[in-house]
Amino acid sequence: MARKQPYAQRLMLAMENGFTDTGNLIVRRFGFAVQPEADIEQLYLVANTFADLCELDLSEATLIENSYLRPSPQS
Repeated sequence: MARKQPYAQRLMLAMENGFTDTGNLIVRRFGFAVQPEADIEQLYLVANTFADLCELDLSEATLIENSYLRPSPQS
């Protein structure tokens, strides 16, 4: 068996920043390093709080997780 060992996470925010001349949405992206053990509800609250502090509208919030794949300890 194998196990997953998280080592890094990034909270990514995509903010709407207007439109191009041809009508395509312009998106600005911001990333924040967060603790691997951070609670998902707290991360969601932080994403919305940051969005409330910005002049831009939040388009999406994503969480990027990085983990090592390790063998399970032998029993």
